[in-house]
Amino acid sequence: MAAEQGRIRRRLGPAVHAVRACGPTRPSPGWDRRPESTTGEPVDALRADDPRRVGPFRLLGRLGAGGMGQVYLGRGPEGRTVAVKRVRVELLDDEDTFRPRFAREVEAARRVRGPFTAPVVAADAYAEVPWLATAYIPGMALGEAVGAFGPLPPHTLGAVASGLADALVAMHAVGLVHRDLKPANVLLAVDGPIVIDFGIALLDGATALTRPGHTLGTLGFMSPEQFERADVGPASDVFSYGAVLAYAATGRLPFGSGPWPVLLANLTGRDPDLAGAPEAFLPLLRACLDKEPDRRPTPTLARALVPSGTGEDLPGGWLPAPLAHELLRIAGRALDAEGVPDPPGEAGPADQGGDGPPIACAVVEDTADSVGFGPTRVGAEPAGDALPGDPPVDLPAGASSPMPPAAPAVRGPTPGRGGSHRLPSTRSRFTVVITVAVAAALTAGLLVWRGFGDGASNTAHSRGAFRVGLLLPDDRAERTVRPAFEARIRRLCPGCSVRFAQAGRQPDVQHRQIDTMISAGVRVLVLGPVDPRDSAAAVTRARERDIPVVSFDKLAAGPVAGHVSFDFRAVGRLQAQALLDAVRAAGGPQRGSIVMLNGRAGDRAGNEIKRGAHGVLDGEVTIAREYDVDDAGGPKAQQVIADALTALGGPRQLIGVYAADDTLAAGALRGLTAAGVGPPVPLTGQDPDPAALRRIIAGTQTVSVLKPGGPEAEAAAEMAITLGRGEELSRVDVTRDNGTTQVPTVALAPVALTRGNVKELLPTLTGLDVREVCTAELASECARLGLG
Repeated sequence: MAAEQGRIRRRLGPAVHAVRACGPTRPSPGWDRRPESTTGEPVDALRADDPRRVGPFRLLGRLGAGGMGQVYLGRGPEGRTVAVKRVRVELLDDEDTFRPRFAREVEAARRVRGPFTAPVVAADAYAEVPWLATAYIPGMALGEAVGAFGPLPPHTLGAVASGLADALVAMHAVGLVHRDLKPANVLLAVDGPIVIDFGIALLDGATALTRPGHTLGTLGFMSPEQFERADVGPASDVFSYGAVLAYAATGRLPFGSGPWPVLLANLTGRDPDLAGAPEAFLPLLRACLDKEPDRRPTPTLARALVPSGTGEDLPGGWLPAPLAHELLRIAGRALDAEGVPDPPGEAGPADQGGDGPPIACAVVEDTADSVGFGPTRVGAEPAGDALPGDPPVDLPAGASSPMPPAAPAVRGPTPGRGGSHRLPSTRSRFTVVITVAVAAALTAGLLVWRGFGDGASNTAHSRGAFRVGLLLPDDRAERTVRPAFEARIRRLCPGCSVRFAQAGRQPDVQHRQIDTMISAGVRVLVLGPVDPRDSAAAVTRARERDIPVVSFDKLAAGPVAGHVSFDFRAVGRLQAQALLDAVRAAGGPQRGSIVMLNGRAGDRAGNEIKRGAHGVLDGEVTIAREYDVDDAGGPKAQQVIADALTALGGPRQLIGVYAADDTLAAGALRGLTAAGVGPPVPLTGQDPDPAALRRIIAGTQTVSVLKPGGPEAEAAAEMAITLGRGEELSRVDVTRDNGTTQVPTVALAPVALTRGNVKELLPTLTGLDVREVCTAELASECARLGLG
């Protein structure tokens, strides 16, 4: 025990030293005093009418509420802690408008990638009550920090200004407007400021989610245009950004406070009150608080206006020492919350019920006019997520020397909030040391985890039993791939075991699952990536632990050891040939032109499919329009078809549609139907689901290319066992460039699925019930094809 503690302390020594040096070089007035209020307050208990689960998350307590919904503390099946918000049911009065808009905004929020934003973890716009989950981060709200310590010193203000500007750049890059940027939605964490609460974000140029007469935003930080209309643009965020910085610099609202008529009069009739703000920041503040949206800088230009020499490097000393110490204390309390065992009789994070134990962490106290999804302060992720991409620290069991109990949190009455619960305030001195050291290392940017975990290091291979990790992107892949994969593993290596997880099409979830696999000691990892372009860092982490990664289906980025997939050019050739045959059967290519809907631009597999299709179609038929469609949901395909028909001068000139996959095919068909195009136009697809099979049986889709999951799963299992034993791959069909290396690949042959062979191929689709395909509407067609 002593040796283990000493080893960990030696690794964290630089971090412990770093915390002693994290204060400002020139403390500003007020930053040498202790805070006047206590932070890290407890989460409220769930009420009788609260749900106990939302999606995959078990709810542990209440964090707060706003105009858009109630926020809960939740724990996911992988043990990660999140902030979950359920939408207020009254917002569902117009479901046809609300749900699609909410779904599009959530999808855009998931694409926000920046070091100063809290990522969306999961969401379901079509649940009975829509919900959204975001990462749970230990920190103190900017408003609370200013209230406790006073205005920020210049070097901290500069870091906040730079970080918030970068966060807005990341949001606006994907078309999102925050609309409620305020001190309660800015967290000061040990490794930088974090913008939270995308819940009332609006897609730039879209219709608001609000009902008539309702305005979303927070008085004191709203732009003048938010009082006039709901469809505000990115410039509104810049105004709110300036108001937040003015508050952080002076401790006052720049246009005062009071009811909205008073505030509106101040906004339109007077200049902002910037007295006491550091002179170097005045040009930035005045530019951002301009009353005319067109005269405000973009976030990129605002970033350039941040005074040089302030907040240039976040790690090390961006926080004043008193605030740094307070954040470390909050991080410690958050890790305490994660250490609470599940109640007796429960199965842990993956169980299906139970309220969970009472926990303590930073509380959320939204203002009455606060709306949106992010809590005022979100708490801690589990220890394994403290540094994304690195395994958790396994603290030695039975660590002794308990610390004295912490002072109880002081809390005044809050109307409308339930009772509160606290954890026992005792914990081992060693846990406190490690908690503080980990948090300090985040501040200093010094801590790199290596050598921790459950046997993650792979230094010797043998033909004996070992553990294989299988990570798939969604539940559909689980149904079609997992059974064949595990059966093949059992045949090839009877003593080997498979550790499985599927990510629900969430890249961030899959990143954590990879880290869990590494910590669990898998010897080889088979990865079906959700986002191949975003996988390089995770694959590299596995490779650094001597864990080879087999990329399944899509080719992941990074140092991949092997790839099992299909001949993608053959996919395109099969699609194009079926389309060409159908066009000829309908009267020939000379009657008009086709439209091509390819997949996402830059996708390697999609580019190969496109090349294969062009190899058949070029010179045989006129391609009037061709589009690369980056739209997993299909609505973009519907719009593209409408645009193409307009460009062609009407539907008479359209003789066929090449769609790279079945999602695009579904969108294209909706566009054709909306335009009144008929009889059915030849239409292609790929990777059939029940809806695609129904279209093929009904005759509205010509072909879908099947990539059989069984053979692909078996080939992946064979490659995994070979690499796990440290042997050379016996089968390599081609090598594919993933941008990092030439990856040896097994490329299987795809199969064209048409109305003529659907009876033969339907039984090969693992996990598919024929009743999903042969619905009442298709009963006669299914009988004609011999489908039972």
